[in-house]
Amino acid sequence: MSDPEEFESGLEALRASADAAKARMSAPTEAAAKRAPKPARGDLEALLAGAQAAAAAAPPAKAPTCSGCGGALGSERAEPSERRELPVRCLECRRKGRAAIVSQFLPEYFAATTLETPELSTWVRSARAIAATRRALHEPRVTFVGPAGSGKTTLALAAIRARYVETGERFRIQPSWDLAVARQRFPLGDGDPPPIEDSIRTTMLLLDDLGNERPGPTYTGDLELIVYERHMHNRPTWVTTWCSKDQAIAKYGDGIARRLFSEALVIDCGGR
Repeated sequence: MSDPEEFESGLEALRASADAAKARMSAPTEAAAKRAPKPARGDLEALLAGAQAAAAAAPPAKAPTCSGCGGALGSERAEPSERRELPVRCLECRRKGRAAIVSQFLPEYFAATTLETPELSTWVRSARAIAATRRALHEPRVTFVGPAGSGKTTLALAAIRARYVETGERFRIQPSWDLAVARQRFPLGDGDPPPIEDSIRTTMLLLDDLGNERPGPTYTGDLELIVYERHMHNRPTWVTTWCSKDQAIAKYGDGIARRLFSEALVIDCGGR
């Protein structure tokens, strides 16, 4: 029994020594706290008055300015990008910047065509179609209908250009004939071909010349995949085609025709 008793007594001695050391360490701090005088109410009021005077004398904060034109920024100072190191530009400078680069994303033949091009009225048969397109720039689903040579592709691309300049919305121009042979040119087992995958995922899609392709064995299925996926996720989809709704039903089925005609704004480019 002697060993456990000695252990207990030694442990008690260690505890007492630790308590004494802790008391010695805290005593000066407590004593200093007791000796420190409490600030008077007048002193606090003087400090507050001094801080207020310093704040009033400080120069006003500089208003944010556009890095492009130097003009004052309003609500547009919050740019879509979260990268704070990017220069902040006003809305008008952003539009000008997009207008300067949009041509490189368009087919070369149509790169210079805009809704303000004077010759547009000679390239597009219907003046009403041009007016309707100007009002439809922000529509999510638009189908441009007309025979070959009616100017539907020209009009659609001019509108895509204007939409990008205004909103910065990325787009893809996908010829229908390219989709028809996409799987034939892509290795089996590697997923969807890039034209199909990109047509599904892009923010804004223009499916051009629907009906002029020679459908391959998988074409209608791929077209359904693109149209249904984009419709389900409410991604903007514009189409140019010579087909009427009845012709689209006969060629592609009611599901595609309904989404491209009944649930879209149809602009007839065929007559004046």
